[in-house]
Amino acid sequence: MLLSLLVALRAVPAFAQQPASHPANPALAELQAALDSVMRKQPIDFTAYSKLTESSRRKVLELISLDALRTPDDFLVASTLASDPSGFYESRRLEHELALVALVMGQPDALRRVGLTWDGLNWSMGRGQRIGTYTRNGVANNMDPVPAPAVIRELFKNPAAARARVTGATNNAELQKMRDEDQADREGEIDQAKMARMQVNDSVRQTRTLEMIEEGAPKTGRDMHNAATVLQHGGTPENYRLAHELSIAAIALGDTTALWLVSRSYDRMLLSMGHRQRLNTQYGGADAKPMPLDSTGVNDRIRVALGSRRLADAAKPPSTY
Repeated sequence: MLLSLLVALRAVPAFAQQPASHPANPALAELQAALDSVMRKQPIDFTAYSKLTESSRRKVLELISLDALRTPDDFLVASTLASDPSGFYESRRLEHELALVALVMGQPDALRRVGLTWDGLNWSMGRGQRIGTYTRNGVANNMDPVPAPAVIRELFKNPAAARARVTGATNNAELQKMRDEDQADREGEIDQAKMARMQVNDSVRQTRTLEMIEEGAPKTGRDMHNAATVLQHGGTPENYRLAHELSIAAIALGDTTALWLVSRSYDRMLLSMGHRQRLNTQYGGADAKPMPLDSTGVNDRIRVALGSRRLADAAKPPSTY
């Protein structure tokens, strides 16, 4: 209850800070105008805000089921309208996924929203903030004991400065080498002996990658992509969370080839924390069947946008790991 209250108290001002967007869908535009009207009245009528967000979430889910969200602004506004002052996991999850689609579609202000939804989602899963977007008196609180590395937090804090630093930067050769080795280990048929070697090699690469991240070695989008590729084989929620952050950073810094990692790191994180996957990227068992899936509030447009596939095309596991 305390966590929900804390999230609720901070969600309202966070929404007010969001930049103006212009959704193509008229229903979204109407809901956005109604929410803006509530937000402009001070003090904010929290009861009215809660009722409006509840009806807005239902409408967003309906629009997703109709495949009626099309533009980057549609997805960004839908993410905002899906806000839940109570901080429930299902709502935070939806907010984050919609914000991610806006980001990968090139919405220029989406990264700020992604940072907010990512912190909110972690909160809803009983974890602390990773980025520190929710603040009280200018100070981030309830942070994860091990927050996102400085290179990630700095990107979310000042994307323009992070992108400027990338200009003319050279990709890190060691991170590229580890990524290449990670993928080479997975080529061809995998037997027990190969699996054992892979686990040993993975552990060594993951330890070194974490060291390099702590040192601030990743600079470019490709560096983030390479580090995420190694860590998404880490086998723990912590490694999957970091791989998800790195894949987002890679996209934000211009490496669109990292898109496949956005969905895979996300699904692996959810499964490792006891939730169902969302984007249908994970397969298991001797028959390589899809692992448990929750498709509420997700459609094929969202799956494809985030680097997965249409459900009809997903009978077999993807080729990239």
